[in-house]
Order: sequence, then C-alpha cells, then structure tokens
Amino acid sequence: MRFVWIWMVGGLIGCALAGCAGAVPTPAAEMALQALPTASPSPPAALTPTASPTPLPTEAGPRTLMIWMPDVVAPTDNADAEAQRAVWITAFETLEGDLTVTMRLKRAADVGGIFQTLRSASLVAPTALPDLALLRRVDLLAAVALGLVRPLDPAGVSALIQDMHPSVIALGSVEGDLYALPFTLDVAHLALNPEAAAALTDSDAWTFDAVLSRSDPLLFPAGRAGIANETFLAQYRAAAGATTQDEGVPVDAAALEAVFGFYQSARAAEIIPASVLDYTASSDYIDQVIAGTAAGVVSSSSFLTLRDSGAVLAYAPLPTLDGEPAALIDGWMWVITTGDAARQADALRFLNWIFDVDRHADYTRALHMLPTSRATLRQSADPAYAQFADALIDRATLPLSDSAGGVAGRAMQAALIAVLRGERTAEAAAQDVIEQAR
Repeated sequence: MRFVWIWMVGGLIGCALAGCAGAVPTPAAEMALQALPTASPSPPAALTPTASPTPLPTEAGPRTLMIWMPDVVAPTDNADAEAQRAVWITAFETLEGDLTVTMRLKRAADVGGIFQTLRSASLVAPTALPDLALLRRVDLLAAVALGLVRPLDPAGVSALIQDMHPSVIALGSVEGDLYALPFTLDVAHLALNPEAAAALTDSDAWTFDAVLSRSDPLLFPAGRAGIANETFLAQYRAAAGATTQDEGVPVDAAALEAVFGFYQSARAAEIIPASVLDYTASSDYIDQVIAGTAAGVVSSSSFLTLRDSGAVLAYAPLPTLDGEPAALIDGWMWVITTGDAARQADALRFLNWIFDVDRHADYTRALHMLPTSRATLRQSADPAYAQFADALIDRATLPLSDSAGGVAGRAMQAALIAVLRGERTAEAAAQDVIEQAR
C-alpha cells in the first residue's frame, strides 16, 4: 500500500511516451506534448466519439486507480485540504487492501488544463488516461461529445444522488443520461453591508420594484464579453418561468422587456453605475462591497472565502421580477474515463467512500465551496447561510453553452450593454433579441 501525489501538468503524457511510470519526460516527449491540439471549451456541433460506453474486459495486473484533480479543488497552498486528501488515499488503500491510488494535479483551465490534457492524452497516450477526473459543466459537454467519459450506472450512485436537488443531478446529466457526479457547487448571489441587509428582511425586498425604490448601488460584472451575462440570464430565466432542467434561452418577449426594463430604470437612477461596463469579474469591485458602499454579485465560493478571511458581509438573492431566488449552478464533477469494468467498479467505490457526509462536508468546508447533497450542506458551520444556499440551489438553472443558446445568448448580452449605455430602450432591446434569435 502506498500514497502517491504527483504535481504534473504536461509530464504525464511525456512519461507515457517514454514507457515508464516515474521518469522525467524526454525532450522529444515534451515536443510531442507541445504539438498536441487543444480543445475549444465548448463542444463542436458534430464529433465522432473516441470511446465506447460499454465496459471493456478487465486488464490483468496490479490494481491501481488513477485520479486527476484540478488545482482549484486540490490546492497545494491549503494545508487542511491537502491533509484530508492524504487521509483519503491512505485510508481507502487500507480499506481495499491491494489497491494503489495515485492522484495527479492539473490546472483547472487554459493551456495544460484538465480537459485539454484529457483530450490530448486520448489522442496520443490513451493508456495514460485517468480512471477518475473532475470537470466543469462546459468541459463535461465537450468530453461527452468526444466519447471521453462513461455514463454512470444509476444503481452504482443511487445512494449518492437521492439526496441531491434536481438541479444538481441535471448539472451532471447530458441528454437525459448521468455522466458526472457533482462534488462541489457554485451559485451567485449578492454580498452587502450587514447593516443594510438587516433592514431588508421583508420577503419582497429583492423584487425589481423594491430595488428600484431604494438608492443602494448595485454592482455586477456587466462587461464580460460573449454569451448572456450570468446575472442577467438568471433573472431572465426566472421571469420566463424556467425550470431547473433548463440550459437554453427560449425567447420570451414579456420576460425580456421586464428584465431590460429593470436595467434601464436602474441605470437611469444610477443604482447601477456606468462603471459596471468596465467590470468583468467580481474582483474588480469587491473592495467597494467589503467597504459597504455597494452591494455586489459574487459567487458562493468567493463569498465563503471572504467571510472565512474575516470580511464582515451579509448575503441576499439576486433581484428578480417576483423576488423569488434565482441563480445559475455550476461546479466540479467526478467523471469516469476508464473503460475497464474492474477499474470502473473501483472508481465507484472510491466515490461512495469520499461522499461520506462528514468527509464531504469537511473537504468542501476547507475549500470554501458548497457541497452537493442536502445532508452535507446541513453540516455547515453557518446554518442560516446553508439554508439560503439550499434555496438558491433548489431553483437554480444550468449554465448557458454555445450549443444550447449561443445566438440568443450573444444577442442578449449585446442588448444588455446597449441598455446600460443608454443606446436602446427596454422595448427596443427586447425586439433586437427577438429578431436576431429568429
């Protein structure tokens, strides 16, 4: 029995090309890795799967389990999380008796990111692929389209998903089949001054009308290019009556006018300042939120990190037409990539083991992230925030991908920017989206 932790971004494939398990990659292998194609974060329209979903015969040899984790879920500068991972491995190996578990750390995204490396390895070094890996929603869609991940056996994970919200199960599903087991979650909400929040406990405090009746500044990353802004999309879907299974953007004229109308009025009253068009991430304005001069949209992981670092902040839902909670949901999800039947069984046993309520709660708490089961969320050190987050997760919808609504999504973002600049009225902006989405 042994525990192996290897920091590696590109060396895995080089080692596989060299034919060894621990050798330093040769220059030729490094050149081969650098020449590998990279993948777009969104799945192409038509792709030929590279792997069969049917389990392959079990390979002979020592029992091993290879796991790839992104650096944001396995941070080396977080001593608590690192210690817990070490315990995971040694305890699980002891439980199994003759299994060796190896973890390799990858970047979350960009060059050498976990999905890009997964795709590259499948092309030139398929024997170097992991048995288990963690992916975000956009990369899950691409991985499924490429045949890089295996559908999960519902019977093998039934005990784990029965306590998850439908939105969480939908996050790991593609076209009705479960391909991923969500492990950590992120939802967006407002962070604001606690004194201001104390006066806003009424259930209607976060309707569009209520927000417009106050003069409190509201900040969000409006300047992000591409498909529909996530804040806008969550509010629009709520106004259109979307369900937790929805990931597209069907065009609803009344909902568009209502949400664009909110932004038109908020901009005219300077509740939303012109500066939001310069913000592409919450880090651009978080100092103002911490100082209490504005409320700002933040992710749940950012909020928990700030709170745990000593920032005194309250929380509130995004403003919506009827004041009901709304958010988009995303997270890191476990996928099985091996086609070997015995290794798939080992992977499922490992997942069932780490999803133990206490292990799951302790690890996600160390990461400042939300867990995916309701029972685990109830283990939170802040029960009130856990209840708030649970309500958001319960009503959350899926992130938008280019394949699910690229044209309409980009039209919405362009129209939102035009409204915030004062170039289009709410009615004209809604009509622009309708015409472009036809």
